Amino acid sequence: MRGGTSVFTYEWMDADPKPALDAVNTWERRCIETRPDTTKLTVYSNRGGATLVKILKDSEGASLTRTFNYLNSNYRLEQRVENSGILGVGEPSAPTGFLLVATNPSHGLFRNYEYYSVDDTSDGAAPGYLKAEYVQEGGGQLVLRRRHSCSVNLPTNYLGKVRLPYISCGRSGNIRWLEPIVKMLL
Repeated sequence: MRGGTSVFTYEWMDADPKPALDAVNTWERRCIETRPDTTKLTVYSNRGGATLVKILKDSEGASLTRTFNYLNSNYRLEQRVENSGILGVGEPSAPTGFLLVATNPSHGLFRNYEYYSVDDTSDGAAPGYLKAEYVQEGGGQLVLRRRHSCSVNLPTNYLGKVRLPYISCGRSGNIRWLEPIVKMLL
């Protein structure tokens, strides 16, 4: 980067044995990125490639920030714990080691995510898609941060032929993104 004046290095370690695909909250790969400023970003991911833990350390090895992601059985983010809600992280030193994360629900910031069930056909629902985001701070109540609603669109081209359908999802009614549907909805 920058003509070779900024060098990033990477170190990889894979868990042994590999965890099962349904062990969504078990680490399978660790990547340590050493940055030009000598800080190190360590990322633990599961077998599906989803990030479980991110740790940014200074040149002395002290943690600057940490993030922990808890996934549901469908590999979807269910809860994200920010740095202030993490008491500590026990990192594996060998491929056979365990990754342990201690959280403190009465302190820090927790973000929770709710999804539409796969058989929800109610108005505004998109089966399997994000339904709502909540935040919880310092052991307090869950507070709704954002609600998502979706609709299925069957666009037509200028000849009147139906094109690939897509779901448009919005946050509080504002369309934010479009995603093609792989299968036709009946």
